[in-house]
Amino acid sequence: MTGAGHTLYIDTHVHTEGTDESYPSLEAVVERAADVGLDGLVVTDRDTAAAATELLPDLAAEHSLLGIPGVEVSTADGPLLALGAEATPEPGRPIAETARALLDETIVPVVPAVQEREFGGVDLDSLPPGVGLEVYDADTMRGITNTQSARVAGTGDRGAYAGSNARTLADVGQAATSVRLPPGEEPTRQAVLDAMWVGDTNVVARPPSPVTYGKKLLGSAARQVNPFR
Repeated sequence: MTGAGHTLYIDTHVHTEGTDESYPSLEAVVERAADVGLDGLVVTDRDTAAAATELLPDLAAEHSLLGIPGVEVSTADGPLLALGAEATPEPGRPIAETARALLDETIVPVVPAVQEREFGGVDLDSLPPGVGLEVYDADTMRGITNTQSARVAGTGDRGAYAGSNARTLADVGQAATSVRLPPGEEPTRQAVLDAMWVGDTNVVARPPSPVTYGKKLLGSAARQVNPFR
């Protein structure tokens, strides 16, 4: 992992078997994230922070990654990502109420791209300042665009995010959020969350090239090859 340029590449929307038994294990997801050149990942299992809080930090560190806990909260209006959550937020509440509760706890709420596709979107004006917007996930990479989020993400108090919404190992890292750290800031989990909190984020919505990915897997390069750079 490197903090060169004070920019880190984080997949901010990843699922494991904590969401569904058919999904990959946390161990396999972390290994895959390292293989594709990510600097870190946020595990956002649905309505549980158990694996992300108890196992992720140590597993990620073994692969020189930042492991950030999170949850995909089931609100009354569809899913909401809670980046940095170490406990499971109460499900079933309205999305705006849930977002405000997360902000009160200095947890970063992000409206996932799946909202627009499967839940008819959400009234962004109803959400408090500080709620981020996921412009891309692995499905949007296949031609589905979250147009509402794309128009306003990265403006005002709406940070722009991209995550794989990974349900298979092949999806991990198919999109990522670039997080800008201040000069001299060490690349720690808290530094990343602080940067997300103030909206210093952007999207990297492209998979690694076959050549770069092959070099990464074969270890043929003398230095770390990161397909996101």
